[in-house]
Amino acid sequence: MFSLLGIVGSGTLGGLSFYHITQTTAVRITPDAPTKAIARLTIWGALSSPIFLPVSAWLVQTYHWRTAIRVLAVPATVFLVLSAFAVRARPAHSPQRVLRFLLRAARDSAEIRRFLMASAMGGMVLSILLVYQVPVMTSLGLPLATAAWIAALRGFSQLLGRIPLTPIVERLGARGATQMALMAVGIGILLLTGSGQVIFGVAFALLAGFGIEAMSPLQGIYTNELYDAEGLGSAMGFVTVLFASFGALGPAIVGALADATGSRLCAVVIGATAAGLGAILLIPRR
Repeated sequence: MFSLLGIVGSGTLGGLSFYHITQTTAVRITPDAPTKAIARLTIWGALSSPIFLPVSAWLVQTYHWRTAIRVLAVPATVFLVLSAFAVRARPAHSPQRVLRFLLRAARDSAEIRRFLMASAMGGMVLSILLVYQVPVMTSLGLPLATAAWIAALRGFSQLLGRIPLTPIVERLGARGATQMALMAVGIGILLLTGSGQVIFGVAFALLAGFGIEAMSPLQGIYTNELYDAEGLGSAMGFVTVLFASFGALGPAIVGALADATGSRLCAVVIGATAAGLGAILLIPRR
């Protein structure tokens, strides 16, 4: 029952409130400066990890994981309800029109197809990293509290990937910036192999944090470049479904391999491979 309700609750929160919704809203509110709108939105989002990761660890260690879930559910519910009153509705397109739009765009553009495949790899590496960053560090000898604080530092270093995002995109373009973010995540996750020592854990947090949180806004920025504005919401939803589907697949594969091998370092191998493939897919074709 807990697993069922946890899936439904978490899926509802993610499906109704994540970046495929908020970035689309930001672009429509500020159509003349979509990159800046998405960057500013995600800077606020980056502030959540350094607040809620340490709070979550403290709640689990001081009280109980059940108490932690109950406490964290309160602000999630309150802010989602408040957000519902802060937006205005607009006419919706029919599902058939949305599906035709998405299929036609993928059929006609090789760049869109490569972007979708790279997004799938990005979803896999991000989910592996977020699920296994603390277990890998603790398996290498770090205390849980230290590993949680390093994870919080990774969240705080997300600002490194978002504050300078506008000039990075202006210099490299959305494709080049996304490629750079994937490479940063790949190198960062490799540093987890040395995270039994705090210095390697900190290096992981800084580099992976930069790449992870650059990817979130870049997904919206690049999607905005590739698709027509009229279908941006549908495109963002489709990219997010693909991202999340492979994101669900990654930890499942790593978990099975960890049980078979007795080592959680397989998370590093698979995560770094996925990041590398994503970066390769975004190499321009002549």
